Order: sequence, then C-alpha cells, then structure tokens
Amino acid sequence: RKGSPALGIAAGALLGLACYGYVAAWAFVPLPALLLLDALRRRKDGPDGRKRVAVVLAGAATALAVASPLGLHLAARPERALARARELSPGRSPEPGRALLRNAAAFAGLFLVGGDPNERHGDPDRPVLPCAVTALALAGAAEGARRAGAARFLAAGAGLAILSSLLAVERTANAYRA
Repeated sequence: RKGSPALGIAAGALLGLACYGYVAAWAFVPLPALLLLDALRRRKDGPDGRKRVAVVLAGAATALAVASPLGLHLAARPERALARARELSPGRSPEPGRALLRNAAAFAGLFLVGGDPNERHGDPDRPVLPCAVTALALAGAAEGARRAGAARFLAAGAGLAILSSLLAVERTANAYRA
C-alpha cells in the first residue's frame, strides 16, 4: 500500500508468473483491477493516495506484461484456454445454481464437519478447520476488512480463491483446491 513501485513490480511479476502454473491462479487475475479501483477511489488522500496508485499501476502493468504471452497463446487456441475451466465449471451441470449450492455445502462440510477424503490433503476423519478456528478467522477478517487497507487486500484475494473453489465441480470437495 505504501511500498515502492519496485514492490508493485515484484508483486505483478509473481502474479503474472502464477498464471502459467495451475489454472486456479487465474482466480487472482481480477485482483490488480480491484486494487486499482480502490487506489483510484482513495487517490485524494494526499501523497500516500497518489503513491498507492503508482504502486498498483506498476504491479498491474507488470502482471499484464508477464502474463500476456500466455494470454496471446490461449487466445490463439481457445480450446486450451477453456479445457480445464470447462471441466471444473458448474456451468457444465444442467442446473448450475444447484451445482454451486452443492459445492458450497460440500466445502462447508469439508472444512467444518468432516475431513478431506483424499488423505494427501489432510486427515479424512477431522475437519480441515475446526468451528472455533473458523469463527475466529471470520471475525478477524471482518474486523480487518473494516479497519485497514491491507486486510481488504487479503480479503479480496481470499474471496477470489473461495469463489474459484466454489465454482469447481468435482465428486467431493477438495481442500487442496481451496
């Protein structure tokens, strides 16, 4: 937030590189735009506001520059761009609304009640996040989002990650994906 443009460039480069990895990283592609909207909204906060815009612009431009070869490649081969996303999308279900609700219930059960059936992701007999830990984390996230810009940034990233998990269609919820 108050870092240098060099920090924005480093963050943008990491985001751009992440796009080349697992498709779940694509969930974070909207993050620079969300940060830029927030920075532009608060740019009248004096020198800190203008600096924030410069840092976000540097990061967004770098992310775009680093990820653009992949974007061009996938634009030329749209069947590759959508293959994994199409496989995981609730839109492949005849009832996408119900598929999304089933995913939400499955992830709630995975995190709060049962465990991940895949033993490589955790203990199948224990919830990934006990209820008390989840309640404290949600309360802390809500308070942090209310108070500070850095917490809003983390909440935006967490929200994008959770949304991408809910949009994935599988036989069972998957802690690794979330």
